[in-house]
Amino acid sequence: MRRNAKRTDVLLTWAMVLLLLMSVHILVCMVVMSEAEGWDPATSLYFALVTITTVGYGQFVPTMTGTKLYTTFFVLLGLAISGVFVAIIQMKILDSLVMRENAQVSKWRVLAVPTGLTAVWLGAYMGVTVAMGDFDAVDAWYFSVISFTTVGYGDKLLHGNDSRLVGMVFLITGTALFAFLLSTIVTLVTSVYRMRACKAYFSKRITRARLAEMDTTGSGDVSRAEFLEYMLLASNSVDPEVIAEINSCFSHALAVAQGPVAMAPREVLNVQHLEPSKAWVDAAVTETKTPV
Repeated sequence: MRRNAKRTDVLLTWAMVLLLLMSVHILVCMVVMSEAEGWDPATSLYFALVTITTVGYGQFVPTMTGTKLYTTFFVLLGLAISGVFVAIIQMKILDSLVMRENAQVSKWRVLAVPTGLTAVWLGAYMGVTVAMGDFDAVDAWYFSVISFTTVGYGDKLLHGNDSRLVGMVFLITGTALFAFLLSTIVTLVTSVYRMRACKAYFSKRITRARLAEMDTTGSGDVSRAEFLEYMLLASNSVDPEVIAEINSCFSHALAVAQGPVAMAPREVLNVQHLEPSKAWVDAAVTETKTPV
């Protein structure tokens, strides 16, 4: 629990830094476009938000060589910041999935919050645009969905300053919610697919040849650690660099230890004792009390 809390604090810190960077990035764009294109600050801010969310209505566009070049820089850097932010969201979703798995709660319930929030916000934006007289009900729903999904055809636009000011709030929050929903779906489906693939791989019979591959020390025995490492790598459940880092960390701990590291007795599978016709669960298990 303490590790999870520390990881959450790190992710939150990164998220706050990225939000600060994005805010500065947008404000700089507002100033640049106001000065270069002669737009008022509200229009420049609207342009920045429509651009950075990749909606791109086409209502306001740069007209000079300098502002066109700046806009390309603004888009590329903004998308890079957004990409890192989405990665942080996915890491947090993965943590949530692991916690639900440990609590034996259905992973699919993680979709409830982003789906509910996105639906409510879509309905709210639809209602606001109708109330402000911008669209009828059908066009308001159409405009809201096209905006939140960043499709942005540009056939339906907000023309009044008040409408655009309200639209900026809904646009930045609505696209963020939709990105949250998509990230949750992608992470969830990937997690479920990987787990099913792992179970399918783990159900394969363990043969002598495979045990020999696991025996990295050449001792004739396969320890629990060797078995675990092999299965994780063979099923693509973990990045090989992570295993390398873990082994390096353990080697370093042994090197700096004052004395031999006390180890619990290991459970090992003896290569010679396994009959090829039997599954790995039926293989002979030998215990050795020799320290690593």
